Amino acid sequence: MDKFDLAYRYGKYLGYNVTASVFDIESLKFLLNYNIPFVKIANNKSLHSLIKHIPKNIDVYISSYKYSYSVDFKRRVTHLWCVSNYPAYRKEYEDLGMLRGDNISDHTTTFELYDIYKPGIIEWHYKLKNTTGLDSGEFARTPEQLKEIM
Repeated sequence: MDKFDLAYRYGKYLGYNVTASVFDIESLKFLLNYNIPFVKIANNKSLHSLIKHIPKNIDVYISSYKYSYSVDFKRRVTHLWCVSNYPAYRKEYEDLGMLRGDNISDHTTTFELYDIYKPGIIEWHYKLKNTTGLDSGEFARTPEQLKEIM
Protein backbone atom coordinates (compact mmCIF):
# COMPACT_ATOMS: atom_id res chain seq x y z
CA MET A 1 0.00 0.00 0.00
CA ASP A 2 1.29 3.45 -0.88
CA LYS A 3 2.61 5.42 2.14
CA PHE A 4 0.65 8.55 1.27
CA ASP A 5 -2.53 6.54 0.84
CA LEU A 6 -2.05 5.06 4.31
CA ALA A 7 -1.31 8.49 5.83
CA TYR A 8 -4.28 10.01 3.98
CA ARG A 9 -6.71 7.38 5.27
CA TYR A 10 -5.31 7.58 8.81
CA GLY A 11 -5.63 11.38 8.84
CA LYS A 12 -9.21 11.15 7.58
CA TYR A 13 -9.94 8.54 10.26
CA LEU A 14 -8.66 11.02 12.88
CA GLY A 15 -10.93 13.71 11.43
CA TYR A 16 -8.31 15.82 9.62
CA ASN A 17 -8.49 17.29 6.13
CA VAL A 18 -5.41 15.80 4.52
CA THR A 19 -3.17 17.19 1.80
CA ALA A 20 0.54 17.42 1.06
CA SER A 21 3.24 19.65 -0.35
CA VAL A 22 4.24 18.95 -3.93
CA PHE A 23 7.71 19.33 -5.40
CA ASP A 24 7.22 18.28 -9.03
CA ILE A 25 4.49 17.76 -11.62
CA GLU A 26 4.33 14.00 -10.98
CA SER A 27 3.62 14.43 -7.27
CA LEU A 28 1.03 17.11 -8.09
CA LYS A 29 -0.76 14.77 -10.50
CA PHE A 30 -0.65 12.02 -7.86
CA LEU A 31 -2.08 14.30 -5.16
CA LEU A 32 -4.92 15.47 -7.41
CA ASN A 33 -6.28 11.89 -7.36
CA TYR A 34 -7.37 12.49 -3.76
CA ASN A 35 -10.14 14.65 -2.29
CA ILE A 36 -7.87 17.39 -0.95
CA PRO A 37 -8.80 20.76 0.55
CA PHE A 38 -5.80 22.54 -1.03
CA VAL A 39 -2.33 22.09 -2.50
CA LYS A 40 0.67 23.31 -0.53
CA ILE A 41 3.71 24.79 -2.31
CA ALA A 42 6.94 24.92 -0.31
CA ASN A 43 9.14 27.99 0.19
CA ASN A 44 11.02 27.52 -3.06
CA LYS A 45 10.63 29.92 -6.00
CA SER A 46 11.40 27.16 -8.51
CA LEU A 47 8.13 25.46 -7.53
CA HIS A 48 5.89 28.41 -8.43
CA SER A 49 5.38 27.08 -11.95
CA LEU A 50 3.39 24.18 -10.50
CA ILE A 51 0.59 26.57 -9.56
CA LYS A 52 -0.59 26.89 -13.16
CA HIS A 53 -1.26 23.12 -13.18
CA ILE A 54 -3.55 23.20 -10.14
CA PRO A 55 -7.26 23.25 -11.03
CA LYS A 56 -8.93 26.59 -10.23
CA ASN A 57 -11.40 24.91 -7.86
CA ILE A 58 -8.56 23.83 -5.53
CA ASP A 59 -7.05 26.40 -3.17
CA VAL A 60 -3.30 27.02 -3.18
CA TYR A 61 -1.22 27.69 -0.07
CA ILE A 62 2.39 28.78 -0.40
CA SER A 63 5.06 29.14 2.27
CA SER A 64 7.17 32.25 1.86
CA TYR A 65 9.47 34.37 3.97
CA LYS A 66 7.77 37.53 2.73
CA TYR A 67 4.63 38.21 0.76
CA SER A 68 6.49 40.03 -2.00
CA TYR A 69 8.37 36.79 -2.65
CA SER A 70 5.64 35.61 -4.99
CA VAL A 71 4.64 36.79 -8.41
CA ASP A 72 1.15 37.40 -9.75
CA PHE A 73 -0.25 33.88 -9.91
CA LYS A 74 -3.47 35.01 -11.64
CA ARG A 75 -5.42 33.36 -8.84
CA ARG A 76 -5.88 33.68 -5.10
CA VAL A 77 -2.94 32.22 -3.18
CA THR A 78 -2.87 32.00 0.61
CA HIS A 79 0.55 32.85 2.04
CA LEU A 80 2.06 31.30 5.15
CA TRP A 81 5.03 33.03 6.84
CA CYS A 82 7.90 30.57 6.72
CA VAL A 83 11.46 30.17 7.92
CA SER A 84 13.07 27.34 5.97
CA ASN A 85 15.28 26.11 8.79
CA TYR A 86 14.65 22.76 10.47
CA PRO A 87 14.21 23.40 13.28
CA ALA A 88 13.55 27.14 13.21
CA TYR A 89 13.33 29.49 16.18
CA ARG A 90 10.61 31.88 17.29
CA LYS A 91 12.91 34.90 16.93
CA GLU A 92 13.50 34.05 13.25
CA TYR A 93 9.75 34.29 12.66
CA GLU A 94 9.45 37.45 14.73
CA ASP A 95 12.22 39.05 12.66
CA LEU A 96 9.96 38.61 9.60
CA GLY A 97 7.54 41.22 10.92
CA MET A 98 4.01 41.18 12.26
CA LEU A 99 2.74 37.68 13.01
CA ARG A 100 -0.39 38.28 15.06
CA GLY A 101 -3.32 36.90 13.10
CA ASP A 102 -1.12 36.04 10.11
CA ASN A 103 -0.76 32.56 8.62
CA ILE A 104 2.33 30.58 9.67
CA SER A 105 4.23 27.55 8.39
CA ASP A 106 5.79 26.60 11.73
CA HIS A 107 9.13 24.78 11.82
CA THR A 108 9.81 25.46 15.51
CA THR A 109 9.85 22.71 18.14
CA THR A 110 7.25 24.26 20.43
CA PHE A 111 3.71 25.59 20.20
CA GLU A 112 4.84 29.14 21.10
CA LEU A 113 4.00 30.70 17.72
CA TYR A 114 0.51 29.22 17.93
CA ASP A 115 0.02 30.23 21.58
CA ILE A 116 1.40 33.77 21.26
CA TYR A 117 0.29 34.87 17.79
CA LYS A 118 -3.01 33.00 17.30
CA PRO A 119 -2.45 32.62 13.55
CA GLY A 120 -5.38 32.49 11.17
CA ILE A 121 -3.84 29.33 9.68
CA ILE A 122 -0.95 27.31 11.01
CA GLU A 123 0.87 24.52 9.21
CA TRP A 124 3.09 21.95 10.86
CA HIS A 125 4.99 19.01 9.50
CA TYR A 126 3.19 15.87 10.61
CA LYS A 127 4.65 12.56 11.67
CA LEU A 128 3.55 9.35 13.28
CA LYS A 129 5.21 8.23 16.50
CA ASN A 130 8.70 6.76 15.94
CA THR A 131 8.79 7.96 12.31
CA THR A 132 12.17 8.44 10.69
CA GLY A 133 13.11 10.41 7.60
CA LEU A 134 13.44 13.98 6.34
CA ASP A 135 10.21 15.31 7.82
CA SER A 136 10.37 13.47 11.13
CA GLY A 137 12.55 15.87 13.10
CA GLU A 138 11.65 17.48 16.41
CA PHE A 139 9.83 20.23 14.48
CA ALA A 140 7.20 17.73 13.21
CA ARG A 141 4.02 17.19 15.25
CA THR A 142 2.49 13.85 16.20
CA PRO A 143 -1.26 13.08 16.30
CA GLU A 144 -1.06 13.16 20.11
CA GLN A 145 0.47 16.66 20.12
CA LEU A 146 -2.13 17.98 17.70
CA LYS A 147 -4.93 16.44 19.73
CA GLU A 148 -3.78 18.49 22.75
CA ILE A 149 -4.49 21.78 21.00
CA MET A 150 -7.59 20.84 19.01
